[in-house]
Amino acid sequence: MDRLHAALLRKVGGTTARHVHMTLLAALGDAERCGMPVPRTIRSVAAPRRTSREIVTLTQPEVDALLTAAYGDRSEAAIVLAVTLGLRRGELLALSRRHIDLAERRLIVAGTASRTLSGETVVTMPKTAAGSRTI
Repeated sequence: MDRLHAALLRKVGGTTARHVHMTLLAALGDAERCGMPVPRTIRSVAAPRRTSREIVTLTQPEVDALLTAAYGDRSEAAIVLAVTLGLRRGELLALSRRHIDLAERRLIVAGTASRTLSGETVVTMPKTAAGSRTI
């Protein structure tokens, strides 16, 4: 279990590693209830700690410098949307043409793009109802 934790922590944050740990424990509990042998020592392994990151925002001069640097770059539109609307990276990557209505000046945030452990990009629904929104 410690090797699993170490491998997970190299690829994902502590909170995700903790969720994997808890899911595995639940699955092993189900297996035990079905009569399958499960070593008792597994339950003694502590779950990884959750991690939290401090959110750092850009100052207005930094925003101005970023927008100036992005001018003409192929990522300019994504950078402008991120800075002006506060969209996250996954939300930007999940946008498609059908989410943008220029006539109504409306943008629909309906998904989040992320990578699986194998490196595949997937688009999923936002974690909370507040994550789906029209701007």
